Amino acid sequence: MKLFIFSLAVIFCSCSQAFYFETPNDVYRMKGTILFNDNTKLTGDITIPFEENYQAYINTGQFIQIIPEGKTTEERVSLNSITGYYIDSNFYALKRVFLFIDHNDHMLFVKRLTSEHSKIQLYILHQSGKSNPTGEETDDYFISLPKSGPYEAINTRSAKLIPDFDAKMSAFVADCPPIADKIRSRADGYFLPFVTIDRFKHRDVLMKIINEYNNCQ
Repeated sequence: MKLFIFSLAVIFCSCSQAFYFETPNDVYRMKGTILFNDNTKLTGDITIPFEENYQAYINTGQFIQIIPEGKTTEERVSLNSITGYYIDSNFYALKRVFLFIDHNDHMLFVKRLTSEHSKIQLYILHQSGKSNPTGEETDDYFISLPKSGPYEAINTRSAKLIPDFDAKMSAFVADCPPIADKIRSRADGYFLPFVTIDRFKHRDVLMKIINEYNNCQ
């Protein structure tokens, strides 16, 4: 009887650890597809171990792991060769992001919130709390502009956007005067203050601006 219970416990533990997705940077053997810089793809079980390593500076030797479909051996994939990865219909882009936890840049995966062909891309970085002293879950938002480099993203709380969001953001969309004017005049729904208690304020304002900018004639 004890042997039977022990066997069940082993099976249960094995199953419970089989795979998980906690955040875009804390993934264990989830079925997904890696997108490479040359637009080729590789599907398999992906593992990403960066959630507890935000304190590290950008390291060009970083890699993720994948067990390709049809194989049983785990392979390393260098971050230098990756654009991002898909799990289900969600795309997680690899970006160089500035984090306020240590005021440094990090190469991390961020979830794309906008469409693939959006002129300005909006991303969210969800952090589980493993990487900060308080253990608090946090969300940071980032944008990539039309002429941004492949890994470039701006933290929406950084000095590149705030304070003076009206002047800075309107300059980014200056080729669409109607939207630039709304931002410059701080029209309702087109302005981000230096401090806000609304956790969705950055997402809502930027999505509004981006959607209109995409449709600008």
